[in-house]
Amino acid sequence: MLYDPAGSYTGCKNNQCEDGSYTLRGSGDFFQYPDFNWDDYLSYQLWDGDDIVIIEFVIPREQAEHITKLIYELGGANALFCATRITHVLKLSGGVFSNLDTPIYIRSPWELKKQLLDIYFPERGGIISGAY
Repeated sequence: MLYDPAGSYTGCKNNQCEDGSYTLRGSGDFFQYPDFNWDDYLSYQLWDGDDIVIIEFVIPREQAEHITKLIYELGGANALFCATRITHVLKLSGGVFSNLDTPIYIRSPWELKKQLLDIYFPERGGIISGAY
């Protein structure tokens, strides 16, 4: 599953659908595999800059299923609240994400990245490593 709340990716950047035009998706803000292509999504995100970090967490199947359920229940997000919604879903899922800070109002993508890197590399001491 690809979860991109408040995102504008349609699955069509390089897939020649919708005449390659950018359009807003409907509600839900997620794609089930194989309804998206990871390389196409990454290419779309690189369109406006290369400040992208990919962090892969291995989590128990039960937690992954719980995350999927939360995504179905909570759906998308309003504009500018993508990282806030993702933080909320991950925190509610428990496990390694239990200690994510709850934002007072809005979470920036950069703060979410910092917190996830702190979980992935707890010994890094606030220095961003080469986790790309």
